[in-house]
Amino acid sequence: MDTEGKSHYEHLISYFKFLVTMTGGAITLLTGAAIYYSYNSLKDFKSDLKEEVNEIKSKALSSIEETKSQTNRQIKELNIEARELAISSTKHEVNKAFEENNIKALIENTAELKLTSKLGLIVSHETKKLEDIFRAIPILTTSYEAARWNGQVRKYIDTLYFYSEFASHELTRLLAKEFLLQKGRDYENYFVEIYKTNSQDSIKDICERSLGILLTINNLPKLFNKALVEEDLEKVTQAFISIRHLTNSDLPNFDFAKLRKLVNK
Repeated sequence: MDTEGKSHYEHLISYFKFLVTMTGGAITLLTGAAIYYSYNSLKDFKSDLKEEVNEIKSKALSSIEETKSQTNRQIKELNIEARELAISSTKHEVNKAFEENNIKALIENTAELKLTSKLGLIVSHETKKLEDIFRAIPILTTSYEAARWNGQVRKYIDTLYFYSEFASHELTRLLAKEFLLQKGRDYENYFVEIYKTNSQDSIKDICERSLGILLTINNLPKLFNKALVEEDLEKVTQAFISIRHLTNSDLPNFDFAKLRKLVNK
């Protein structure tokens, strides 16, 4: 093969490798995403999907080898053509060889046949979880709005806490926890602002007087109980502030999960 023919051959092979690499990337993305998604959602599909992915790749590689042979035959024909025609037809010929073996269709069809039923189950499973979230959102937002200052509204905070710990979907738990802690921040900020404006006493003195409990280590059990069962959320807030002061802990207001850990120490 002369220098020009060799250069043209290398150009053709490089372009072919580029196409194969792109297709190989498509295989990895398509099947890899399916495995990753199913592994996190439906673990029982993991080994089954891995076997199917290996089969998809095996068939694709076989087809790629056939395409290489066909490309080599076409190169011999291209070498006898004029340089201009050879160069201009290179991409066209390789694309044609690529499409004749229909590697892309093979990948897509095999993936569709092998994965459709299982992906359908995954979609159904995930959709049900989304429905659970959508059902929970009105409850969470209503509870958040109803837990207003100066109200006997402990049940709404308890609802947010329940969902933050026991909701079936992680997103629901996270949303409920954020609502709960945000409401806690609102209550604490309002409490501090009100009493800084209307009283010269320290926050500690105000809490002791309002709760009827001296802020001592020995009285921690009483403060724990006050935070866990008190109906008045203003006093619940005072109990959290008092517990934080006595234990020197990072205890956000209304973080009942963290509070229970302190109780059980």
